[in-house]
Amino acid sequence: MTDENFDQLATLDALGLLSADEAACYRRLLRHAGGDDAIADSDFSRNVASLMALAIDPVAPPAEARQRILGAIGSSAPLDESLPEKSRTIRAGEGRWYRQPADGIDVMPLSVDQERGIATIMLRIAPGAILPAHDHRGAEESYVVSGSCRIGSVSLKQGDFHHVDAGQHHGTVVSDEGCTLLLVVDVNDYLAA
Repeated sequence: MTDENFDQLATLDALGLLSADEAACYRRLLRHAGGDDAIADSDFSRNVASLMALAIDPVAPPAEARQRILGAIGSSAPLDESLPEKSRTIRAGEGRWYRQPADGIDVMPLSVDQERGIATIMLRIAPGAILPAHDHRGAEESYVVSGSCRIGSVSLKQGDFHHVDAGQHHGTVVSDEGCTLLLVVDVNDYLAA
């Protein structure tokens, strides 16, 4: 494989455009070529590409381009024009999970609002995984979508909500059975993670 082909794979992986099989093959090649450091660099690049994509304001295509695209895909269903121009939907099963440095911790970015300074993300914690204690610049709001966890001395189960004020120290997050959290965090805290 040439360096150019490898670079193309790295770009497609960073943008989340590889199929699951292609991504697994790429990761095997990456591990063979550079070991765990190469995997960590690839994960970092993927996270940066995701954040960059979320930070870009969408631009409406010219009307004629829109019509050509709709005609090319044979869409008979009209677009819902009642939705606000800057809306975005991520359906169940869509989105991409990104592995984090702590074992068993994955993040799916949903939205980054630079204007309000917040990021909305999903955090998935595998059974027995530990997210180390950390400090917050801004506030953090957590909602337990599934499973249960402990944040410091606070036990949370499905349907529970937890808020941490800006400037606070956040205890270790542990999940015995695994859990998924919906988080709204300060964008700088998210970018620093």
